[in-house]
Amino acid sequence: MVGIAVPSFAQEEDSPFSASVSAGLEYDSNITVDSIDSTSNVGDNAFVFDGSLGFDVVDNDDTNFSVGYDFYQSLHDDVDEFDLQIHGFNADVRRSIDRIDLGATYLFNTIKLGDESFLDMHTIRPSVGYLLSNNKVYLTGAYEYQDQSFKQVNLMGRDAIKHSGSLKALFLLGDGRTINTGYTYSRHNALNDGFSYDGQRLEASLKLPFDVANREVTFRGSYRYTIRNYDAESLQFDTEIREDRRHNLRTSLEIPLFSGFFTKVEYEYIDSNSTLASVD
Repeated sequence: MVGIAVPSFAQEEDSPFSASVSAGLEYDSNITVDSIDSTSNVGDNAFVFDGSLGFDVVDNDDTNFSVGYDFYQSLHDDVDEFDLQIHGFNADVRRSIDRIDLGATYLFNTIKLGDESFLDMHTIRPSVGYLLSNNKVYLTGAYEYQDQSFKQVNLMGRDAIKHSGSLKALFLLGDGRTINTGYTYSRHNALNDGFSYDGQRLEASLKLPFDVANREVTFRGSYRYTIRNYDAESLQFDTEIREDRRHNLRTSLEIPLFSGFFTKVEYEYIDSNSTLASVD
């Protein structure tokens, strides 16, 4: 997938209110919806738009409580049955005690696919962070509970409760440069055993700002390796227990234009391998 974003805007940080919008074009060589194993096997262009609003209810030296709303829309040239619309609502609370950060986040997302109600998700994510004494490594541990409810009758066997635990280490290299590494284990319990699985994910990312013509350009790169081991044979009459393995590589370059506005170019490569032929 290749994306080119047109100028985006983010509001100044001084206000308790925040807002950002971005829009752009992307090309996807094989449009898919992972949550229902749906693959188009064709490529298409899409216009994408996203925006967010936020408000800091409480914001002082050691406590923050904020609420927000996010909107995302993709509109494809040809395969409009893969058009995606997401409304997201969130609340987040943070408390800092010396070098320890305690936090909890609630998210609700309601999603349309091809202009039809598709999926509702409730997510609760408590976390704890700790800054090591050298001030160069920040450790985070988190638990995530997610309730997924599909809106179409033929998909309700995929309704699921997902439990995840993660550990991450953020290395602060100075001058805005960072390396982030992490491991996540997930247990996905679906109504139908054919969609239940144990999942593991390894990930690493890099942020590297640098100056070009007196502008701070930011390069980002990330890699994720994901494994899913399913509980039972799929509903595709396969006789083999399903296993998925996926490599995901993403790079982007963000270029500031003027105060609050930037443009971004992004590339993503996905190599998906599965014992289920329809998603291999």
